[in-house]
Amino acid sequence: MNGILDSGSAIIGSEGTILKREERKIRNRFGLTHEERIGLAKAIAGRAAQELGERLVLVGLVGSVARCLDTPWSDLDMYIFLRGQGEKGRHFLMLGVAVGYCVEEVETLEEILTHPQERWPFLMGLLDSLQVLRGDPAQRKRWLEMGRACPPEAFRLALHDLLPNMVMESFGRIL
Repeated sequence: MNGILDSGSAIIGSEGTILKREERKIRNRFGLTHEERIGLAKAIAGRAAQELGERLVLVGLVGSVARCLDTPWSDLDMYIFLRGQGEKGRHFLMLGVAVGYCVEEVETLEEILTHPQERWPFLMGLLDSLQVLRGDPAQRKRWLEMGRACPPEAFRLALHDLLPNMVMESFGRIL
């Protein structure tokens, strides 16, 4: 796959509409507004849906834009959840905005959520803060419930296996 998305040279407004030449000059000079950044993220999510078809489960936004704390120069941090294997992600510029997306395979995600591993806390935090742009928003909640339903004994076993590799004693003994 050459990449799920091609940054191209499209000029997209807050609702995925083409901007007029005068509007482009203003946007390029002062950066995009929050609404325009959301519009760009929705357009990218739509493009992913077109290219991935039935394999696409969810596209979401995280980071400062998802939390409405972005500045005119903030980047877009996106996650694409799909069935089966795909590329790991990409970074590119679109409309002067740095865009990065990571791809998570649903099968791997669900395995980690039900059998805690090193990535479990990261993925739970990601799902908790994810703003769904494309796909069923209830799926995000189902994944969070799946992760929360993991029995405490599974965490104890995971910690038993993982903790020795996570602890450094660079400042002396811990106990």
